Amino acid sequence: MTKPGIQVLKERRKSRRVKTTVFISFQPTGSNKLFQAITNNIGKSGLMFCSSCFMPQGSKLTFELYQPLDSKKHTLFSIFANGQVIWIRKIAKTNEYMVGIQITKIAGESQDRISSYINKR
Repeated sequence: MTKPGIQVLKERRKSRRVKTTVFISFQPTGSNKLFQAITNNIGKSGLMFCSSCFMPQGSKLTFELYQPLDSKKHTLFSIFANGQVIWIRKIAKTNEYMVGIQITKIAGESQDRISSYINKR
């Protein structure tokens, strides 16, 4: 039961997310600058990270995710993908933003590696 005036938001993700910190480098489309961040969570269809780079909702980007092969993060491999900013929120009292990314293009093998990693967690 919710309190009056409290809105419950429906989960819109297409796949499960797991909390994990993974290094990512990304480049917004049309920019020549490469940014770096650490993920807060990752799933088969998207991820979330914090960054000082503001990208309007709908912005496209390419990224490289340094994905652990195992949950102990002993072995890393690189995943290249394209994505789109689904949401962005300013973090209070900082120059940082929380950024929600939907994966729009990824190789099948890379998608399988993300799925395998998530299923092991």
